[in-house]
Amino acid sequence: MTIPRYTVSAERHDDALDAYWWTIARHLPRLTAIAIRLAWTAAPRAVTLTCALQLISGAVTALGLYATTSALAPLLAAGPTGERVREALPALAVVTLAACARSVVAALTVATTARIGPKVDGIAETRYLEATTKVPLIAYDDPAWCDQSEAASRAAKDVHLMVEAITTITTALLSIVAAAGVLAHLHPLLLPLMLLAVIPRGWAAVRAARAAYLTDRHVLADRRLRHSVIFETSSRNNALEVRAYNLRTWLLGRFRDVANRLEDAAAHVGTTTARYQLTGDAVAGTTTAAVYATLLWLTANGQIPPAAAGTAIIAVQTSQRLLAGLIHGANTSYKTGLYLGDWDRFVQDTEALTALRSAHAVLPEHPSVIEATDVSFSYPGSDLPALDHVSVRVRRGEVLAIVGANGSGKSTLAKVLAGLYTPTSGTVCWDDVNLADADPEQIWHKLAMLPQDFARWPVTARENITLGRSTDDQAVMAAAHASGADTVITALPDGLDTSLAPSWWGGRDLSGGQWQRIAGARAFYRNNADLLICDEPTAALDPRAEEAVYDRIRTLSHGRSVILITHRLGSTRNADRIIVLDGGRLIEQGTHDELMELAGEYAGMYQAQAKAYSSHTT
Repeated sequence: MTIPRYTVSAERHDDALDAYWWTIARHLPRLTAIAIRLAWTAAPRAVTLTCALQLISGAVTALGLYATTSALAPLLAAGPTGERVREALPALAVVTLAACARSVVAALTVATTARIGPKVDGIAETRYLEATTKVPLIAYDDPAWCDQSEAASRAAKDVHLMVEAITTITTALLSIVAAAGVLAHLHPLLLPLMLLAVIPRGWAAVRAARAAYLTDRHVLADRRLRHSVIFETSSRNNALEVRAYNLRTWLLGRFRDVANRLEDAAAHVGTTTARYQLTGDAVAGTTTAAVYATLLWLTANGQIPPAAAGTAIIAVQTSQRLLAGLIHGANTSYKTGLYLGDWDRFVQDTEALTALRSAHAVLPEHPSVIEATDVSFSYPGSDLPALDHVSVRVRRGEVLAIVGANGSGKSTLAKVLAGLYTPTSGTVCWDDVNLADADPEQIWHKLAMLPQDFARWPVTARENITLGRSTDDQAVMAAAHASGADTVITALPDGLDTSLAPSWWGGRDLSGGQWQRIAGARAFYRNNADLLICDEPTAALDPRAEEAVYDRIRTLSHGRSVILITHRLGSTRNADRIIVLDGGRLIEQGTHDELMELAGEYAGMYQAQAKAYSSHTT
């Protein structure tokens, strides 16, 4: 299977901030559509209500401006003050009601958008997790896929920002259009005058926002480094070495260095933004003054009624304020939207990868033979094969031991036999069914695995063994007894209900050997598995516990196939067959006695270990 290649990084879209507005305008509709689809899926009623509120906001803005004109006309007319005020009161009441309505609509929009945000993030994150948990395992060995996954993860938790920005843009745009429509109705000259006053303010907002974003681009790496240093310094995993190696001064020095760089960058952002803002305000102020002067001249010459001029001034000020929000929202939408586009592409590409393995050949109920024929396998980006034309067979009820030096391909071969990796060439069959033609979920349902690097889930002891499968405490304790974890569980304050998350209240920590026993029970609990893979299953166990685990593995081989990967060759003596890998090639195979008689690589490794043990006992 070929993994798509990407040329991305965590900052892949930073250069896009240099884009001109026509570029942003061209791409924004497509990116906006993705966010709207997610929002509609998450909360269609809330989205409908938000759209209605935005239309109401625009209508209220137009009503308020019309009412302003109606109120100013009598107030600016000749006649007794009391009579003019009484005549303006109905319009002033409408202006007041419009202002109140705008406040209520704005509050309702915030509340409605707040309901959409968590839901839309939840859907995006769920789809991201669904994609990452379905994708073939080989994807995690591809740096390009991992890079794309990072970008998609970033987008999934920030979709709410896109939704909020779109709401801001739409509200501002509708209100500006409403103001422009009112002015165009009052007098043809008022609309171009408003644009003349608003455009410089928009330019200032664009320059200020771009300055902040472009500076932000240059400190992304330092921000990530800062978070990394904080985590490395304060994490529980590193707490022992921080003290044992007296790393406090060194780590705090690293933090201060990066913090100082970020402080300098923040100061630069402030200075640059202030400079652009000052320039923009100066230009906007000059232009606005010119607009006001023009309005005064037009009013003095009787070309525009005083009430219309007053309304124009209010519309200009309102539009300038709205435009700043529109510009900021467009920048935020564009930046967030680019990563949302990554999320959309990631989900689609990952689903395509999954579809390549979504065949429907039916696996045998209990395969009699698991066989690899002329299998080769290479990791993405590697010129050297991890497996090179390997053929091996393991029968039901048989224990196959795989030995060899580090990096010889032992774990890779086990994953290929288990259907976790698809071979680059050759075939892996369970009986007569090619795993390439079978649904991976069906394969993994028949698999139990005790990996060398097992997960330490922050849940209860029971859940660490059952991992979401149906709970039968009798079966749980039987699996725990088989791995030696029963003594661990009985020593816990709440037994199987004890949390094994030491950083949470009530949680308990376990030693490496105790965790390995729990992981062993996890594998043994899957008593319906047809293939059991044990990769260095006793690395952290004491000798007596180690012997008990190997006895249990031998017992479990009845009715299933067992693959044992180990460097402790004393445990291979009782394996039905042993294969020796070197540089991805199968160089020897046979029983322990046959390989010792061969006097090859296996015999040499076995004798070296035996000599090491004997030298310690003499």
